[in-house]
Amino acid sequence: MIFTQIKVEAFADTVAGVEYYDRDEGVIKTVSAEAVGDTVTTWGDGSSTNPKWYVVKEAVTINDRITVTGNVHLILADNAKLQAKQGIDVSKGNSLTIYAQRDMVTENTGKIEAEINGKNAGIGGSENKEGGIIKITGGKVKVKSQNGAGIGGGYEGAGGNIEITGGDVKAESRFGAGIGGGYEGAGGSIKITGGKVNANSNDSGAGIGGGSYAAGGNIEITGGDVIATSMYGAGIGGGRGGAGGSIKITGGKVYASSAHNGGAGIGAGEGGAAGNFSTGPDGKATIKANRGISDTSNEENWKGIIFQKKRGKVYGEQELSYDFDIGGGHILEIPSGGKLTIPVSKTLDITGTLENNGTLENNGKIKKRKNGQINNNGTMEGSGKLIDTPHSTPTATIDYRAEKLTELSSDISYKISCQITSTKWDEEDIDKPADGETGIKADWLGKTLSIMAKDDDNFLESLEQRLPIPARPVMTAVNGADEANYGKNNGKITGTTAEMEYSLSGSNEWKICTAGSTEGVAPGKYLVRVAAVEGSSFASEAAEVEIKKIYRTIIANIGNGKAEANPKEALKGTKITLTPIPDRGNYFKGWQSVSPSDLQISADNKFTMPESDVEIKAVFEKKTTPAFTVKLEDWTFGENAKEPTVTGNTGGGTLTYEYFTDETCTVKTTNADNGAASDGKVPAFAGKYWVKADIAETETQNAASAKAGFEIKKANQAAFSITDVSGKKYDDNDFNLTTTGGSGEGAVTFTAPANNGVLSINGSTARIIGAGEVTVKAVKAGNNNYNETSAELKITIAKAAAPAINFPNAGNLTYGQKLSESVLTGGSTGYGTFAWKEGNIIPTVNNAGYEVVFTPSEKTLKNYEEIADIDKKKNVLVMVAMANPTVNLTANVSAESGNKVVTLVAEITGANGADKPSGNVKFSYKDGGNFTEIGTTALEDGKASYKWENVEEKEYEIKAEYVGDTNYNAESAVKNIDTRKQSQAPLLFVSISDKTYGDGEFTLSVTGGSGNGKITYSVPANNGVLKIEGNKATIIGAGKVTVTAKKEGNATYNEAERSVIVTVNKRKITVKAEDKTVVKGDTMPAFTYNKKEVDKNLAKGDSFTNPVLSSNATTNHTGEYDITVSGGTFKNKDGADVANNYMVTYEKGILKIVDAVYDVTVVDGTGSGKYSEGQKVVIKANDKSGYTFTGWTGSDGVVFADVSARETSFTMPAKGVTVTANFRSNGSGGSGGVVPSGGTEGSTGGSSSSGGASSKNTEINENNKPKDDSSVTDANTDKGSDLSVTAEITVEAKKGKNKTATAKISEKTIDEAIKKAKEEAKKNGKEAEKISLEVKVDMPKGTNKVKVNLTGNTLERIVNEEVDSLTIDSPISKTVFDKKALSEIKKKSKGSITLSVVPNKKLSKNVKKLTGNRPVYEISISYAKGKKKVTALGKGTVKASIPYRLKKNEKADGLYAFYIDKKGKVRKIKGSYYDKESGAMVFSTKNLAVFGIGHTEK
Repeated sequence: MIFTQIKVEAFADTVAGVEYYDRDEGVIKTVSAEAVGDTVTTWGDGSSTNPKWYVVKEAVTINDRITVTGNVHLILADNAKLQAKQGIDVSKGNSLTIYAQRDMVTENTGKIEAEINGKNAGIGGSENKEGGIIKITGGKVKVKSQNGAGIGGGYEGAGGNIEITGGDVKAESRFGAGIGGGYEGAGGSIKITGGKVNANSNDSGAGIGGGSYAAGGNIEITGGDVIATSMYGAGIGGGRGGAGGSIKITGGKVYASSAHNGGAGIGAGEGGAAGNFSTGPDGKATIKANRGISDTSNEENWKGIIFQKKRGKVYGEQELSYDFDIGGGHILEIPSGGKLTIPVSKTLDITGTLENNGTLENNGKIKKRKNGQINNNGTMEGSGKLIDTPHSTPTATIDYRAEKLTELSSDISYKISCQITSTKWDEEDIDKPADGETGIKADWLGKTLSIMAKDDDNFLESLEQRLPIPARPVMTAVNGADEANYGKNNGKITGTTAEMEYSLSGSNEWKICTAGSTEGVAPGKYLVRVAAVEGSSFASEAAEVEIKKIYRTIIANIGNGKAEANPKEALKGTKITLTPIPDRGNYFKGWQSVSPSDLQISADNKFTMPESDVEIKAVFEKKTTPAFTVKLEDWTFGENAKEPTVTGNTGGGTLTYEYFTDETCTVKTTNADNGAASDGKVPAFAGKYWVKADIAETETQNAASAKAGFEIKKANQAAFSITDVSGKKYDDNDFNLTTTGGSGEGAVTFTAPANNGVLSINGSTARIIGAGEVTVKAVKAGNNNYNETSAELKITIAKAAAPAINFPNAGNLTYGQKLSESVLTGGSTGYGTFAWKEGNIIPTVNNAGYEVVFTPSEKTLKNYEEIADIDKKKNVLVMVAMANPTVNLTANVSAESGNKVVTLVAEITGANGADKPSGNVKFSYKDGGNFTEIGTTALEDGKASYKWENVEEKEYEIKAEYVGDTNYNAESAVKNIDTRKQSQAPLLFVSISDKTYGDGEFTLSVTGGSGNGKITYSVPANNGVLKIEGNKATIIGAGKVTVTAKKEGNATYNEAERSVIVTVNKRKITVKAEDKTVVKGDTMPAFTYNKKEVDKNLAKGDSFTNPVLSSNATTNHTGEYDITVSGGTFKNKDGADVANNYMVTYEKGILKIVDAVYDVTVVDGTGSGKYSEGQKVVIKANDKSGYTFTGWTGSDGVVFADVSARETSFTMPAKGVTVTANFRSNGSGGSGGVVPSGGTEGSTGGSSSSGGASSKNTEINENNKPKDDSSVTDANTDKGSDLSVTAEITVEAKKGKNKTATAKISEKTIDEAIKKAKEEAKKNGKEAEKISLEVKVDMPKGTNKVKVNLTGNTLERIVNEEVDSLTIDSPISKTVFDKKALSEIKKKSKGSITLSVVPNKKLSKNVKKLTGNRPVYEISISYAKGKKKVTALGKGTVKASIPYRLKKNEKADGLYAFYIDKKGKVRKIKGSYYDKESGAMVFSTKNLAVFGIGHTEK
């Protein structure tokens, strides 16, 4: 409730617009009312026509007695509460009416509470005062007094005028009445028409009526739920010693009780006169007066259901208005001529006895409990139920892991209770637990549950099951031990036992702990508990532990030097000390924090380890003399020329300038071409130029020159913009885009982002394809004088108004079919889909329709305003034809007292799952003439039986005629019997499940019958559903058909017959339009559907052709459009139409019109085709006999979802791409080898030591001297150009497995190194004609192998930059690859490559004898994750250096390099030599293999 407060006087607020419920008119009204405050103790001054209004709008406590004067109306606002500590005085001559804000009483209903111990009424008269007019129409009222009435008169005061029409009223007194007079005060006038009333005097007043020793007054009850109790007074009537007064009860539910025998339930108090009691001529009340009614003089005219003490009686004809119970030991009589009706929604609960001597019409429920009795001597009728069987006692069990009670029934509701404390019980109502399970509450642990199945429409409450629930086990203390090594996930949880389990916080996956401690735990927060043991105990409460993570410091060295961190790995918060170590001739410049970027490193090179890994760059620079440079800023045509600026002229030499048009500074500017004043002077025209600055030679500085490029730029055009576009909505027409401003006559073009989903632009025409926001760009072309210019405009396309949804029509059904079988056709399917809300319902013949739910499509949700919920559902009428039931007629012949008796039984079987047929069955016979009626009887549970007596012994033709009902047609069955023969045992079909069109042949079978007669099966001719041959049934169509089985009779038995309905459902088929992509402006592609899938799902021999596929789109604008599919023809192998045997679902496809598509070429796989940018491309490698798939490689921009999966995908970039499926041969020859020189590149067969130089090399052994290899270039001939520059890179390798140092070189690192080398050359006034790339690899301690990884992009960058050579320099080798070698490697490899230098110790005895303990290395280039190698370098050469220290007695000129050929023979490399200066063996080769150092004494 929201109040508006208006100040009218000090300490009083008037609240406007206060709601209250006017029960007399049944409406909510509003009024201005004064707010009740803690100090407002006088309410009043209202007149009979103009009452004074008050409202309790919050919690208010008033300690003094409140006085009402005049006519006062009080509103109890929702959630408000008034505590009147001394009650409310409403004495004679004054009036108080109490209202609530709502009709019904809820937890939020406003309250009044008053409890006083004196002589005043709780609400009413004060001491010695009669109560005034008190009317309660709503709210919760709880009052209590000692000597005054709860509500009514004060001490010795009459009750006044009291009326209760609604609300929840509880009134109590000791010596006064609960409601009525105070002590010795008469009841006054009391009227109760509604609400819930509980009035009590716990001593000598009446519950309702007079106080002690006073008469009851005038009491009338016409409605409500009333409980009135007293100790010595009447429940309703006089107080102790007081007369009953005038009491009239015509309606409501009334319970009146006096605790002592002297007081009546209704009438006189103990020792008082009876008074007068009546019910009125149309009384409908249910009255229980446990001490009787004093005045029974007019009992013959009573009306209602009235109990006096423990015996009750139905007076007149009564219908229960409330659920009513006959308690244990109580008797309710329906006398002769009386009638009690139990309506549909009411229940009569019998624990005592019901004596029916009149009429009992039960249309609701009668629950006859244990010891309950029904003595029926009259008439019992009606369609209701008699429920007298209790549920079985529950047998719930405990699922300790899931913490649930199981083995309950999902069809039964339960009451579960247990004692929580000595004064507190927990009761839980479980409404039909899903899956027969319910969770175990925490309060139940360690307690014993009482579990009872509750009453329902079929059973009574069960006996209780007593089920002890164990408490949780005790959890002992556990602790977390932090991770010990970086990335090893080797944290621990200590204190664990084998009975415990643990789980990462937030996860539901629990793992078993190890006794003592649980190791190998990754960092994080964990929950640890004692695990549940199935069948005995629950899991304990969980303890939380944390395992902290180790972080590490990674340092990248920039320049010549290296840095170290101590410690390198540590927990968060650890102090880390950094130590920079520059190389000679260099200096340490500073630290760069890469990650985290805000890492604080102190001046003394220390930092605190954060909660993440740390990546730092240590920057080192050479100590060089500053270079001389010139710079000239650009200017725009028409502006004044800028002046050059020079830095680095430390010697003070004379400075001169000249201007040129080329970078080599050979062509000077001229007046004619460039607007210069003279040749070589400052140009004036727009263009790109170079200025050359020359410094003359001085004593301290050599002559030097520098140059700088600059540009005289074109002028910009005038301001240029796109005309504003606003107010556009989805579904609006195309519109034109226009611009204003700009300069020149350049053409204007408009574009929008590709696949933006909002606008499609064709020239200057914009088409709206979706709601949203898009930025349109306009470009106006430039010319010789002006630059190109552009403008952007953000255009918003609003959603269109919500579309009107037309609902579809429903396909016709036959009773027994489910709604899901009614196909919905038509309707606004362009905006979404339709479906039955409850498809499993079986609709009736006479129906008002069933709810269809509309679900908007994603396109509709995106482009239209929200469709109101009320417009997304509608009842759609379903035409349901009446079903044909099956009539099975049996005639059992017997003899009674010498006469023939035929028991006729007609079993009427309806549709599976539907209501059973109802109505009557007429039996008749014919013995040569017309049929003569035997008798008619009603169906009960689908069966009708009739006993035909005194039948002659002869043949009869018997007929059973079912008349039908609202859902079933009339049907009959005829049977011939011979009363001289016996009836066979019943013939029963073995269950036949529902079939589907297209299912195979099935076998019919019956049981029962008598004798050896032949059994035959038949179906109606031309039924179109089944064809029967012998006992085999073949499906020929969808529908329902009656199958009849007959067993022949013989001399002893009559023929037996049984029929059953077989249902063949339609076959479900989904026809989906396939998605298509087309380039804007191209011809529309042919539309197709999922033909393979449809054909696969058809019944054998059937075909589906010619569905209609269409789209309303053209290819002039980009966007996504629907492709619809409908229709089509179903034929069987004979050409007949079989469409009625299928239920078809049609699904739309998507037509995607794009700006461009690009080619995808898949080598050795499928998926080639044209795709648009952003489209998902699915590829699959071919199956190649003798080969194993090893992975995918592809063009730049291709990122595979799973590079090693045979079937994978990638997102299409904005260019054509080629992807290749790579394979490995499965042939013999060992794994991991390479093809020798002259073999096929990429093969993995052959020896791992193959791939050496040409066969012209001389074999070396211990018996001969080696000869030179004439195929290998002399290492001394590899000399560099004077114009080349070197780009240097230093990388720190990481220690991996098997003592391998691994380094990675990225494309970015290469770019930065090359750029820096070129800049250095420019500083020295030179042009870098050749670039040598030198990579220095720092190997960690404890490593003896090196692997350097280059991505495919990195290698491509090196080759494209025309790098003259690539040097990989490590402590164990130095390899220099020339330009041709690099190109050959790029040509023969795919993707990333790895250069490896690995010691080779697998040598033959001959080789070991020749090499001794000199080094032997395998130098290789591999790709495809090391599965393929490049061995032959074509015309390229690699120059290698292997460090080696001369041994004693060894001479440098006796050393030579060799390689091992594919046969394991040693071949000397021509031109190899030992370089004493570097201490290394140097050689050059065109092939990669295993290389070593040999020695020959000369």
